[in-house]
Amino acid sequence: MFELNFLVVVIAILTLTLLAIIVFFLFDNDSENVLTNPQRAALLIGSGIVTEMIVSPLRGYASIAICSAVGFFVYMILTHYFLRRFNNKIKPIHVAALLFGGSLILQAPIRAMNFDSTLISLPDYVVRALGIFAGYFFFDRKRVVNLVNLGLSVMIVAFTFFYGYDMWLNKINYGTFTSNVNEPTTKEIALLTKEQGTINIKKGKVTVLDFWFVGCGACMEEFPEFQQAYHDYKSNSKVQFYSVNVPTPKDGGLDKFQFLSNLNYNFPMAVSTDKSLPATLGIISYPTIVILNEAGTVVYKGDLKGADKKLKALF
Repeated sequence: MFELNFLVVVIAILTLTLLAIIVFFLFDNDSENVLTNPQRAALLIGSGIVTEMIVSPLRGYASIAICSAVGFFVYMILTHYFLRRFNNKIKPIHVAALLFGGSLILQAPIRAMNFDSTLISLPDYVVRALGIFAGYFFFDRKRVVNLVNLGLSVMIVAFTFFYGYDMWLNKINYGTFTSNVNEPTTKEIALLTKEQGTINIKKGKVTVLDFWFVGCGACMEEFPEFQQAYHDYKSNSKVQFYSVNVPTPKDGGLDKFQFLSNLNYNFPMAVSTDKSLPATLGIISYPTIVILNEAGTVVYKGDLKGADKKLKALF
């Protein structure tokens, strides 16, 4: 803990020092006249590093979507500023490349070491990096080009803010950008129930399957909503619900049926008897809602909120 705190303090001191140097040169109108090109390059790289340190925490304090939007325009304005400040001293493309390199210094090692776990925030960094190149293309262009660039920039940020990030999150969690799929099942789905023993999910009804495992906190949080969804459609003979437990080695001898009964849920529950079923259905995270239509085709893989919309569309 001491080593971690010491490291944080050192990073904070270095960041503030670098920030002070950058601010000095930003507001000293004569500074660029005495700087050499290597010093200008260092200033640009340092600006990229500091900007990353300032903007990135917005992911935790606000949201990734907000971080993307703020970061995009901060980088675009910063790039445009340096292009005007260092005009005729450093080539515009080099200014953009050095700022991008500065931001990459912090991002590259983290993403290289933890690629899978950092995929969730990849669109955020991509959008912010696009802000650098938007600033580059906004510099010293004709008015029409500037207006087109500005319009495209706003469209990119707006799409990411309202749709893009949610679609990316859906892709990571469920393997599809929209959750709407069309995947015929290659074999019958066999489930173990308490009342009927082993059953096969038959065609002719819309089937809603909620896959979960013991120890999944998000699964437990979803159960009340799944209970409500089951209650809403309980009287509809054309749809059937099953909460499907996926056994894991950590379960031990736990009775899954009793486990849910103790939690006062009465939606139909089953246990997957086929260890390959989650992989067959393409389930990569939990909980995952799978909806099959009357023909036995998987038409939805995603969260419960989207599943409710899908059921309303089907009925």
